[in-house]
Amino acid sequence: KIEFISSDFDKNFGKSDLAHLNKTYRFSTAMAELSTNFVLQNEGQIPKSLVGVKQPYSFIPLQIINVGERYIFDFKLRNIIYRKVEALLRKDADIKKILFLGRYSDNTYERNIKWHSEFKSQISKVFKSKRHLFEFSTIHKVKGDEADYTFILHVKDKKWGFPSTMTDDK
Repeated sequence: KIEFISSDFDKNFGKSDLAHLNKTYRFSTAMAELSTNFVLQNEGQIPKSLVGVKQPYSFIPLQIINVGERYIFDFKLRNIIYRKVEALLRKDADIKKILFLGRYSDNTYERNIKWHSEFKSQISKVFKSKRHLFEFSTIHKVKGDEADYTFILHVKDKKWGFPSTMTDDK
């Protein structure tokens, strides 16, 4: 049995020193305050105040492409993504990374969803000279990573999507 031990660390592990980290390099102060307020809803958390060193974005560009009830990654949807990538590459010459995120690893998708590996292959062919900019990962692996632009794939309440309807996703 695992119990939450954050505020009772000494009781569970013996005498310790508490070091307060007050700076985060991951995001801005506003984002640090937002995440701290969320985390502190758990009464077992130790209150702290973080200062972010990154400058806040003036806006967060978010676009949701609705694919309807059936999530089919067909030519139409791929074409929308290709056009978005093409526009980004034209607009921003300093792009270092474009990230494509899914819930599961490439191996899981490639075994279960044929179009996933086809899409990875096709986007590298369509943008051959820029394929070094594309990275595919999972939401879990990418934590703390950064990219200039990110596409989240499989956003659908289905077996292989976000959220996943699988009860055991081992």
